[in-house]
Amino acid sequence: MASSSERYDIIFLAKLAAQAERYDDMIDTMKKLVKFNIDLTVEERNLLSTAYKKVTEPKRESWKLLSITEKEEDTIYKNETYMKCIQDYRNIVESDLANICYDVISLIDDHLLPFASSTESYVFYLKMKADYCRYMAEIKTGDEKSLVAEESLKTYKKAMDVAVVQFSPIHPTRLGLALNIAVFYYEVSNSYQRAYQLAKETFEEAMLELDGLGGRAYSKDSKVILNLLRDNLTLWKAENDESNL
Repeated sequence: MASSSERYDIIFLAKLAAQAERYDDMIDTMKKLVKFNIDLTVEERNLLSTAYKKVTEPKRESWKLLSITEKEEDTIYKNETYMKCIQDYRNIVESDLANICYDVISLIDDHLLPFASSTESYVFYLKMKADYCRYMAEIKTGDEKSLVAEESLKTYKKAMDVAVVQFSPIHPTRLGLALNIAVFYYEVSNSYQRAYQLAKETFEEAMLELDGLGGRAYSKDSKVILNLLRDNLTLWKAENDESNL
C-alpha cells in the first residue's frame, strides 16, 4: 500500500515528466504507482492513460504510414530491395507498438482490474484494455489478429454491459466506450453498418438526454466525444453508399 506522501511524490513526478514531454519517463513513474495494487483516483487514471497514449499514438501513425508506403512499393514501384527495407522497418515499429500494448494489458489484468473499487474505475480499466487489444488487432494478421480482436470486442462488451446500467447516456465514460466500439467495428471488423448504427444510436440517445437537462451544463469531455461521434457519422456516411447504411 502506498502512503499518501509516496502517492503525492509519484503524481508530482508524472506531471513533471508530462510537462517535459518525457512520456516514457511518465510511464515508468505511473507503473510504480500501479504496482502498489491500489485503485487509482480519476486524476491518476488519466495520467496513466495519457502517458501510454502519448507514447503509443506516434507509433501507430508511423506503422500506418509505413504500411501505406509498403503497399505503394508493392503495387506501383515494385523495387524488391526497397520493399524489403520498408518491411523490416515496419516490423521494428510493429514490435515496439506490440510490446507497449502487451505492457498495458498486463498491468490492467494483474494490477488494476483486481483492485478496482468503483464502477467508474472498473469500466475505465476494461475500456483501456479493450483499446490496446484493438491497437494490436490493427497491426496483426491471421490468427493473431483474430485472437486479439476477439479479446478486444469481448472486453468492450463487458464494459458496456456495466456502463449502460450505471451511467447516463451523456456520461463521458459511456460515450467514449461507445465511440471506441464503433471504431472497432469500422476499422477492425469492417462492419460498417454496425459501426454507423452504434454511433448514431449513441449520439441520438445523448441528444435526448441533453434535451431533458433543460440547458444545464454537462461535462466538457462529453461535448468533445459527442463532436467526435458526429464527425465519424458524417465521415462514414460519406465513405459508404446509403444502401450499406
